[in-house]
Amino acid sequence: MTEQQQRLTAYKVRISHLINSEFTKPLGEWEPPYIQIKDKKISRINIIASVISKYVSEDLQYVSLV
Repeated sequence: MTEQQQRLTAYKVRISHLINSEFTKPLGEWEPPYIQIKDKKISRINIIASVISKYVSEDLQYVSLV
C-alpha cells in the first residue's frame, strides 16, 4: 500500500503580505516553494476578488483590472 501525501494547509492572508514577503524555493525535490509570513510557510493560495472596472488598450497589448 502506498502512502498518500497530505495536502498542506491553506491560510487566509492579505495580498500585501504576499507581495512584500520573500519567495523561497527549497533545494529538496519534494519540498514545495513557499512565502514565509510570520511563523507560517505559505505554499498554496487562492485569490478571490471582485472586478469593478476593466481597461483594454486599443492594440490589445495591455489590460488593467480594478
